[in-house]
Amino acid sequence: MSQSVTGAFRYHYGFILDHHPEMAVLSKSHISVFEVDLMKSTIGKKQWEKLYHYPNLGLGYMYSSLGNSEILGKLHGLYPFVDLPLLNRTIYSTVRLGLGLSYVTEIFNLDNNFRNTAISRHFNALIVLGLNTGVKINSDTKFEIGLSFIHFSNGGTRMPNYGVNLPTANASIIQRFSEKKVIRGDYLDNPLSTRWVVRALISCGSKEIFPVNGPNYFVSSASLQGFYKVWKGGMIGLSFDLGYDASDIELLNRKDIYPDSKLSILKPGVSLGYAILLGDLSLSLHAGSYLYEPEKSDGNIYDQLVLNYKIWKGLHANLTLKTHFAKADFVGLGLGYQIEFK
Repeated sequence: MSQSVTGAFRYHYGFILDHHPEMAVLSKSHISVFEVDLMKSTIGKKQWEKLYHYPNLGLGYMYSSLGNSEILGKLHGLYPFVDLPLLNRTIYSTVRLGLGLSYVTEIFNLDNNFRNTAISRHFNALIVLGLNTGVKINSDTKFEIGLSFIHFSNGGTRMPNYGVNLPTANASIIQRFSEKKVIRGDYLDNPLSTRWVVRALISCGSKEIFPVNGPNYFVSSASLQGFYKVWKGGMIGLSFDLGYDASDIELLNRKDIYPDSKLSILKPGVSLGYAILLGDLSLSLHAGSYLYEPEKSDGNIYDQLVLNYKIWKGLHANLTLKTHFAKADFVGLGLGYQIEFK
């Protein structure tokens, strides 16, 4: 088996979704995004690499003027990603999952950029999702077309933060730079030794609410999750969630409602999720509904994207993004513990 290093130039063409009325002024035209990727193929040294048919791991850089540089500025993004093969023949398909950091040159300012309700911090989280199909032109060159979804925001740590959602169509040329013969790591297709996974985790962060330039409020989310492994690379599960958001007290006070205690603003909920298992790393997406919600301005439906990394035995670190539909609620860091059994 050979391990290759490849580079790609990718051109995106898309538009900014106006998911809030105030964002209609942000986009004057369709948007071009230019991207350069560096990738390395996996060879099965870890079991998850074989399970997902030897995906590519890579690092991407993207640049865009965002179609309205005066208000939104220019975007610079850097993100690691994994390309998971769906079809691996002369014509092939991959799914891209990427998470990184972006820098935007222009942000909200009450004095001279009050129309930028999307971004209020220069540095923001960057999420890139893609579905690409390509053809091998020759042994070293490929051509791809695909669809991507690019999102960047600060996760609610500063207002305003509607964030930017950018769907695009893209085309790319991929060129192999080097290749070396290696011994492929193979794992026996043994049955799963454990089927059930129980996780307990908590994550904490902070957020602002309108009006702008207000105080930061403590936010946390705790979950007790039960998963069932449907195969070695993924599992489905049910999660009982408990959220605390100190800004709810302020929002209730504005409605002349005064909670008796901090415990009375807790938001219990239940959610369904699916987790992708990539060795010591897992990525799970949960969609749920609140069972009780004293402050209802965000609605009763929520989503959580949780990135877990194994530190030691059952101990995990996590990064959690909680949203209400297209609106980011908060980004939190935390710890969790996991046990597995048959």
